[in-house]
Amino acid sequence: MNKLIAAMFVLCTIAPMAAMETQSVITITQEENAAFMKHLNLVCSVSEQYVKDKKITANNGIYVILNQLSQNLTKQENKVDNIIQSEDLHSRLQEYKNIESDPVVKNLYQSLENNKKIASEDEQALKKSIKDARVKLAREELMQKWPQYSMPQAGQQVQSNPSDFLVRNENYPANNAEAVKDYLAMFIYQLIIAPRVGEINT
Repeated sequence: MNKLIAAMFVLCTIAPMAAMETQSVITITQEENAAFMKHLNLVCSVSEQYVKDKKITANNGIYVILNQLSQNLTKQENKVDNIIQSEDLHSRLQEYKNIESDPVVKNLYQSLENNKKIASEDEQALKKSIKDARVKLAREELMQKWPQYSMPQAGQQVQSNPSDFLVRNENYPANNAEAVKDYLAMFIYQLIIAPRVGEINT
């Protein structure tokens, strides 16, 4: 009898903990999900054209990963939350959220807090700096894990020259499950979490 009670106690203790572990580390709004899908569809369309034009190969690491992501999202009702769950990206996203403790981000936030009465355009510029710093640090973390990853060149936006970015990431290991998950987490972080200036804990 005592053993049965002990077993039930253990199960009741473990179940809530397991549920907490699988709970998403972020809540994604419909607007954020729609913006993510729009960006992903555009990237996939452009990449597909690059393959046809032979600017990149069909085995290009980023091309393969993002096309697979697009296909998986179709199966998951186009909900990024579902992908985070199915790919078990919670801990990886939390790692990127820890970027908030980086001195660069903290100093930028402090500047924003200390200048609450600044002009709107200056406030937006500070918020953009926070977002850009987060994205840069996330990309650096990915590159430390996977040296095959090549960050956009300084001052260059991927959107302005996507072919250059794709060419330099031809050999990103899309056949390695861990590398794929690390890239997916970074991709989601930079598009959904990094722009959330003022919402550190969401």
